[in-house]
Amino acid sequence: MNVTLVRGQSGFLHGATSEDCEKLKAWKPGQAARVRINKPRNYKHHAKFMACVAFVAQRHKTFRRFRNNEPLLHFLKDETGHYYTYAKPGGEVIKVMRSISFDEMDEGDFIAWSAEAKKILAQLILDFVQWPDSEAGAWLDWCMEGASE
Repeated sequence: MNVTLVRGQSGFLHGATSEDCEKLKAWKPGQAARVRINKPRNYKHHAKFMACVAFVAQRHKTFRRFRNNEPLLHFLKDETGHYYTYAKPGGEVIKVMRSISFDEMDEGDFIAWSAEAKKILAQLILDFVQWPDSEAGAWLDWCMEGASE
């Protein structure tokens, strides 16, 4: 069962929505549960990051030939070490990129990862300054806001 809880003025946790409250009603008194606490992702932060990714993907010579942002996201995950590895029989090591989905990363994890990814995006932006410097500079400033949060 997935529910979102909020801490009320009294200090007690309760369901954040009526749907969450209904789910909690099925939980019997004395019944134990394992809880993982995380801060829900900020959609605006995620959307801003993805806008920066799209800006670079559409302009950088390496990535603009693709029809979507996935190759650049894959590159960012690879460069930031956001993957796990396993060895196939015979010793070949395979990288499997980890997800940055809302279910896989809480806001703290996303802030930390995206700060590293934004440094790489900034370098990629500087690689393709082929339009007025003010446009690239404005995008660079906007993308890097909060990179050290």
